[in-house]
Amino acid sequence: MFEGFYEETVEFLWGIRMNNDRAWYEQHKQDCRKYLTGPMNELANEVHWEYMQRHPELDLNVHMSRIYRDARRNFGKGPYKDYLWFTLYDAKHEKWYGIPAFWFEISADSWSYGVGCWEDRVNIMRKIRARIKADPAALLELDERLREQDEFSLSGEFYKREHSDCPIPALEGWYRRKSVSVSHTEPVGPAILGRGFGERIKQGMLFLRPYYEYMCSVRSDPDPEYLGQDTKVY
Repeated sequence: MFEGFYEETVEFLWGIRMNNDRAWYEQHKQDCRKYLTGPMNELANEVHWEYMQRHPELDLNVHMSRIYRDARRNFGKGPYKDYLWFTLYDAKHEKWYGIPAFWFEISADSWSYGVGCWEDRVNIMRKIRARIKADPAALLELDERLREQDEFSLSGEFYKREHSDCPIPALEGWYRRKSVSVSHTEPVGPAILGRGFGERIKQGMLFLRPYYEYMCSVRSDPDPEYLGQDTKVY
């Protein structure tokens, strides 16, 4: 049962950020298990269980990241990550990336959670723009729902000039982005320490379900006939 993170969780994450080497990690391996990977696994499993009870039709898998950095992507940053995350994604797929997924992540100075799609942003954004042009009603409803609460917001980098032809002004925030996610980020603080934090994450993830389903639906759309700016690969 997830009872919250610990002050030592943050201390460990700062420690690995400032001392990213094998000797330091080996001295603090038990702290990593007790204060970071242990609670993360408990939170991930609770969120996954809640979804499987309420929405078994989604058939989600849960994937937990490892503290060890991929040596192929180290780029001189040290052998360990100073953050940890988990995702929930469609079990029909072998991997979580390239498809819509829920996520939670914690680092030394912030935590975040939300829903989005990685490794396939050009394709899914092209399809979202096609949907906005052809049938904006569903996204307008989701956008209004998002504006009515204060936990999550739309995020993702904007194009500077491209895609200024949005036919629905209210959806320009979706239309003009290079990638899109619905997420919440805040500095690490006392909120992460109690069991109530787990309840907040579970309820937030449940709120995000219609956005996940919309992204999955869009991803399954046939490729639109795209011209001009949409043919660029960024």
